[in-house]
Amino acid sequence: LETVAVATAPNVLSLFLSRGMSACALRVLDGLHYQLGIPASVVAASTWPGGLSLLHLAARSGSGCCVWAVGRWLESHGCMGSSGGGGNASGSSSGWRAAAYNGLTPLHLAALTMPCTSVCSVSALAAACLWWQ
Repeated sequence: LETVAVATAPNVLSLFLSRGMSACALRVLDGLHYQLGIPASVVAASTWPGGLSLLHLAARSGSGCCVWAVGRWLESHGCMGSSGGGGNASGSSSGWRAAAYNGLTPLHLAALTMPCTSVCSVSALAAACLWWQ
């Protein structure tokens, strides 16, 4: 059953984030980390459907709640990197400054898909995370 959960998690998580279902996405992330024992750094470092990071998937959804929830989950598990830029202990890129294969960061995607007020909130969260680092 664990093998099935790990194999289907990327698609399920991508579906939840694409639909703006932040609470469901957090349940998947917590399930992978707490129930299956997968380190948060491995979850954060994974390449998700479309070759995107978790923050990219959340930003692409157009949901400020998803971006906020995923950003906080990554931050609370120490996966945003020492510079806020996205490197974690394994050297992967999962933070605000992490560029996808097309060169876009999560903030670029947020600006393209979200209403202005949501982008301002997400930008404030990113700035706060980067400032505290």
